[in-house]
Amino acid sequence: MVIGLYGAIYDNSIFSITMYDNSQIGDYRNNPPSPTLPLILTQGSEQYWANNTLLSLTNVARYSDFNFYMGHGNGAEIGGGPAGSTFVKSYLDTTTAHQYAAWDSAHSGGQNWRMRKVALWACYTYTDNAATAGGAYKTWAQALGIRSTTAQNASLIMKNVGLFFGEGLPQGGYSGTYGGTSAEVAAQLEDLWVAGPDPYPGACAPTFAFSWAVSQLRGMNPELDAAQPVVIGFQYLPYAGVYDSELQTNDVTHVSR
Repeated sequence: MVIGLYGAIYDNSIFSITMYDNSQIGDYRNNPPSPTLPLILTQGSEQYWANNTLLSLTNVARYSDFNFYMGHGNGAEIGGGPAGSTFVKSYLDTTTAHQYAAWDSAHSGGQNWRMRKVALWACYTYTDNAATAGGAYKTWAQALGIRSTTAQNASLIMKNVGLFFGEGLPQGGYSGTYGGTSAEVAAQLEDLWVAGPDPYPGACAPTFAFSWAVSQLRGMNPELDAAQPVVIGFQYLPYAGVYDSELQTNDVTHVSR
């Protein structure tokens, strides 16, 4: 469902639900065809998924939304099956991800590449700075370039946002409209944020705040609260990228919230 939503986002696709044009949301919001995304994590592809993910993060022709569904996680890793697992054993860690996704002056070239929106649907993907072994490793927010909410609200900087979970994320048992698994709940968040409250052709609106979408989702799926969802960054970030220069100056005139 999310694949279809992002793959047919513009009005030049006969399969588009949102029917957006570039003036509404900006360029490069399509699901890119090469390498084919999303990367489906299976036993046969596990040795490649982490590396392919990292390589995709370095391609500036791609829009910088990053989501991770239905996988294991902790404060420093996503992927990697539990001890004794015969399925997915490879993983992506925060230190490596930071080297690709949040370059800074400490790295050659001095790039400053950050994700615009992140949703890590796995257990314990939120870790506060005090729990990172004295800063020995990056939190997921730091690794993917999500600045703190306080810093973004108080500064004239480009905005981004991320959703993380402070406790174990139930994989099933949700009561929302889309069904009972965490992947279905995750897909519902994308629908809410991308399409707004009326997701049908002609009524979709890409201007709703990320925090609004998360709040709606929690109301529909109260089971999420046990996982302690945490939104870090600019809470008012909409899907539409055409207002990013306004948001940089903390102007949220065009944001529905």
